[in-house]
Amino acid sequence: MQSLPGVNGHVLPFGSIEIEKYFISPNYIKEEKEDYGILVLKEPVGELTGYFGLACLEPEEIKTKKINVTGYSGDKIASKPNTYEMWGMEGEASHIDQVQGLINYMIDTNTGQSGSRVWYEEGGEFYICGVHVLGAKLVNSPTLLTRAMYQQIYMWTQEMKFKDFLLQFGDTKKLEFIDQEITTELIEILMDYKLNDLSILNLSQKRIDAEGVRALAQNTSWINLSQLNLSSNKIGAEGAKTLAQNTSWVNLSHLDLSWNGIGAEEAKLLRQNKTWKALKTLNI
Repeated sequence: MQSLPGVNGHVLPFGSIEIEKYFISPNYIKEEKEDYGILVLKEPVGELTGYFGLACLEPEEIKTKKINVTGYSGDKIASKPNTYEMWGMEGEASHIDQVQGLINYMIDTNTGQSGSRVWYEEGGEFYICGVHVLGAKLVNSPTLLTRAMYQQIYMWTQEMKFKDFLLQFGDTKKLEFIDQEITTELIEILMDYKLNDLSILNLSQKRIDAEGVRALAQNTSWINLSQLNLSSNKIGAEGAKTLAQNTSWVNLSHLDLSWNGIGAEEAKLLRQNKTWKALKTLNI
């Protein structure tokens, strides 16, 4: 897939840029709610065009802004096949539907503008506060950017950064994350990297919970893993039971699970793991 930023008729001022990956709201996939997503481009065109910020505004605050809808309106190119023209319209929000998560406005839109950014200017800076998704007879509506959506977008960008971070290691023997936040989603990404030579893994103080350690325990490729540090996380009893079911770390010799709320019963299960025949140190 290709992105054509700022296309004007047949002119491509920034060329054609390949799309590396796209993300769609999980709530939209499940229930067709929160209609939004992002595209990750292989080239940082924003270094040429500049960037919009993201703003999560309260309903009453949005009503005080002059908001803009900028996109490719279908009626403007109806008589011009295979061309695109970017148009922008300005207006005010008339109502915020918090139940549906929509901004309602009288700003004119047309077919083809779904996915257009909804933005405002403040102090010479530009901020996106929604994504246009719906046209109707009386009002048009974009999805309202909420704090939960902002957090989801943040996690998507962290996933991409995490992948770039992992690529620099290749077949490394030691892997530790000093300043990198690790979530369950990032652990699942880590599982996709075979890292067949990995011997030492440090995941201390990463707030890994039972769900995260479940994904970790399902790993089947780290047969050379000998030292695993999971201290000072949030694994708990259930997480420890799941970890005890691992069947692939045949060379694991040192396992640190201190400060995780793990009791004697779970410690017994960990010691009874039949795969970890090389285990010499278990720190609970």
